Amino acid sequence: MLLSRRALNKAETRASIARSAISILKNSGIEGLTADKIAESAGISRRTFFNYFPTVDSALNVPVEQFIEAVLSAVEELDDSVPLSEAAVLAVSQMRDLELYRSVAEMFLLAQSHPPLARLQTETWDSCSLSLAEFLKERYSRPLDLDSFAFVFAITGAGKAAFVYWAQESGGDLSDASLKLLHSYLVDALSTLRDGFPTIRSFSRGA
Repeated sequence: MLLSRRALNKAETRASIARSAISILKNSGIEGLTADKIAESAGISRRTFFNYFPTVDSALNVPVEQFIEAVLSAVEELDDSVPLSEAAVLAVSQMRDLELYRSVAEMFLLAQSHPPLARLQTETWDSCSLSLAEFLKERYSRPLDLDSFAFVFAITGAGKAAFVYWAQESGGDLSDASLKLLHSYLVDALSTLRDGFPTIRSFSRGA
């Protein structure tokens, strides 16, 4: 769907505000993150800031929100007959925009040294799970049963697991090569979820 010029301008302003918030967070820490500083950096008024975001923290949610929106958009393009577990794998497989991964990965790394931000990210991922559930209810025109609802949260859990694993393996490297590896980890994590964790089923005390 094509957006109007006004909608595009609003989206760019929102993204600009988010970039300013993240830049201040990186340079001054979470203690220096205020609405006034974000507004000044973004070249807008304090009032305009609150027209776009209800709180300072919510401006930091944008990278994850954009990532989830990209996943949902990719799922939307798939045929309705594609099973949900396969749709998740295909959608992420097709997402190769490294800048999208970079912004989410950068926020993920920043959260490791900022406990309040880590809590915010947890809340954001949970919120994204609920958004995904609503999206699927509309896509398939039926309420989700418990199995489907559990799977929705498992999808976001698998995504977070891929980020954690990548951070441990990469040491926080945000190079293109590292981000391509992150993409492969996300695809692998969702594939494992789709396939029912085949390697885990083989674990035993005697193995």
